[in-house]
Amino acid sequence: MELYLSNVNATGRIPESFGHLTSLRKLDLFSCNLSGSIPKPLWNLTNIETLVLAYNHLERPISNFFRFGKLKSLSIGNNNFNGQLEFLSLNTCTQLVELDFSFNSLITGSIPSNEFKYQSLFVVSLKQNQLEGPIPKSFLYQQILHYLFLSQNNLSGQITSTICNRVLMVLDLGSNSLEGTIPLCLGEISILRILDLSNNSLSGTLNTNFSIGNYLGVIKFDRNKLEGKVPQSFINCKYLKVLDLGNNELNDTFPEWLGALPELQLLNLRSNKFYGPIKDSRTDNLFAQIRIIDLSSNGFSGDLPVSLFENFEAMKIIGEKNGTREYVADYYSNFYSNSFIVTTKGLELQFPRVLTTNIIINLSNNKFEGHIPSIIGDLIGLRTLNLSHNCLEGFKRSKLKPSSQGLYVKIVFVKAKTSTPTLTRLFFFALKT
Repeated sequence: MELYLSNVNATGRIPESFGHLTSLRKLDLFSCNLSGSIPKPLWNLTNIETLVLAYNHLERPISNFFRFGKLKSLSIGNNNFNGQLEFLSLNTCTQLVELDFSFNSLITGSIPSNEFKYQSLFVVSLKQNQLEGPIPKSFLYQQILHYLFLSQNNLSGQITSTICNRVLMVLDLGSNSLEGTIPLCLGEISILRILDLSNNSLSGTLNTNFSIGNYLGVIKFDRNKLEGKVPQSFINCKYLKVLDLGNNELNDTFPEWLGALPELQLLNLRSNKFYGPIKDSRTDNLFAQIRIIDLSSNGFSGDLPVSLFENFEAMKIIGEKNGTREYVADYYSNFYSNSFIVTTKGLELQFPRVLTTNIIINLSNNKFEGHIPSIIGDLIGLRTLNLSHNCLEGFKRSKLKPSSQGLYVKIVFVKAKTSTPTLTRLFFFALKT
């Protein structure tokens, strides 16, 4: 017997009468606006295999759920459940395939360091709780674990090379307190699609080897302490849509060769130690699909690269197709959010998901000089252009084109260090007619 009641605005508590459905194998109460604790009769459902209680306001110690000995899928994310994870070392629910405890915030303590009992796990999501301590090797040593989400906790220690032996498709360890270097072998996980190590304290030279034929679509190493140059092996990531290396200590010239990645849509090199001019390229179609490029707060110098702007083909298109919203690298959206931080006027604004229509160029806080090329006027899909805090002298000849899509373009640049009066702030609006 299966009972599906997802997205029913039931309100109140789970009915105790559900406890009489002892032959029930699946119960789906996703997003039903339920609250309170789990009624005691519900623990009589000893045949339950799939239990979905996510996106409610329920509360209860999480250890009670493992009274269900036949459980294969347990989804209780986005609630107020509490407790610790010591039950993970118990010899119960040995058939468990999916475990989702994300976004509870009240789950505390460490992940058990003794032998992990669930060798059937395919998906584990424990993100946005209050977990601490290291990631145990026994926890990582799952033969068929494909999706691992542990971000937004307070996990510490190092990322061991043990993790490279897995068949992972998603590794999300962002926003923790992990230290040490990034294992060289991470780029050799053959089917890995998302690699998110952002917002930790990882350090050392970034020299991970990304193997030929990999399937990586998202790489996020931003907000760490990484040094050195941008690894040339990134060029092997033919399916890469998002590369975020912002807020590190990388010291390199502009990696123009990244423009040869055919699907790259978001490139963030903000707040590093990049330097030198961005030379005009003789190669066509570099960065043809780019929608967001942030090179701000570095040491780039010289003229703005006209040929680079000419290649931004995706920025020359306006609007959403048929009114439907599309997002950049929107993989596994039930579990993973490909967020991006935009800095403006010293404030950080976070997009939880990045629309393909969020067209942004940020070259602020560098040492660019000369005129702003009129070719920028061809980028009619542009939403935000920030050229502030450089040594620019304004447009040679403006040809900004209005749009019928209600776009808002903000163009900001500072007064040049010359006697010639220049624009200090310009707002361009193209409103629906």
